[in-house]
Amino acid sequence: MIPLLIFVMVLEMVLDFPANAYAYTDPNLGNVIFQVLFPIITGISVGYLVCKNYLKRKFASFKKRLWEFTNRKSATDLNSDAQK
Repeated sequence: MIPLLIFVMVLEMVLDFPANAYAYTDPNLGNVIFQVLFPIITGISVGYLVCKNYLKRKFASFKKRLWEFTNRKSATDLNSDAQK
């Protein structure tokens, strides 16, 4: 209840006291921001996918080796199979 009350009070203060903005925003600024953010986001996503696939391959090979280790037959099992 208290966080909601604080949020409402802050929102009311922001909306009740508008300030004049004496600034100019260049129309081409959006293009510059896009040119900076797009390579950063692309690099982060590619890095994430490369790391994810690398870890997936490593855990798959580990899982395969673990499965082979736990399901291998011992020498005594092989001898008893050969005698039957």
